[in-house]
Amino acid sequence: MVGVTSYAFSTLPNDSDCLTVGLCYGEVGFSYFQAGSEECEYHDFRGTFCASCHSSPRWFNGGFYFIGEKGKLRVFKLVDEKPSWKLYNSPLTEEEIRWLNSGYLEVDGQLMSVFFQEDGRTVQVFKFDILEESWVELDDLGEYVLFLSQASSISIAEKDSTKRNIIYLPKRAGNQIVYYSLDTCKYHVLGKEDCWNDFYGMTTSILLLDIITKYFSFYCV
Repeated sequence: MVGVTSYAFSTLPNDSDCLTVGLCYGEVGFSYFQAGSEECEYHDFRGTFCASCHSSPRWFNGGFYFIGEKGKLRVFKLVDEKPSWKLYNSPLTEEEIRWLNSGYLEVDGQLMSVFFQEDGRTVQVFKFDILEESWVELDDLGEYVLFLSQASSISIAEKDSTKRNIIYLPKRAGNQIVYYSLDTCKYHVLGKEDCWNDFYGMTTSILLLDIITKYFSFYCV
């Protein structure tokens, strides 16, 4: 999978039945590889869907989910070894799509999307109801903290209730990690009182591991 910028696996990569997808953001399609096959297959969704350059594909409920640049959700599955597609509508209105800055997917028992608009001035979080095939907007993450990046995104249960409802971002203010609080609706710097209403003055970092390492080094001392 040459040129691929993001991967997702259905199981552990060394499992005999692992299905792997690789997404290249310069194209309107992706490659997939079934363990035991001799070569990769490529599938094109030109004209119907364009994957977001900020979000990686995610394995969930027996399929790979992709979030699109307009917030749409597309699902890829192998059914009897043949590719199967399904497309879901975006949870965003036409006006919100117009100002969409970036979007991310995250899975922890449920599929969630996080959208940033107007240089981060508006943040929206949705979960996908798989039974109703519809989106539900959230204003609280419960016990979880989200870590988002282009390569991958994860959530972690936080025991301390004062440190929940937070989204860590692939953003920096100088050399400091930035997070967004759903309680204050502002961006903050880890360990400081600095806060912002938007992305102004921040730089992008895709190193999720670095964000998580600094998070634990700060909170676990």
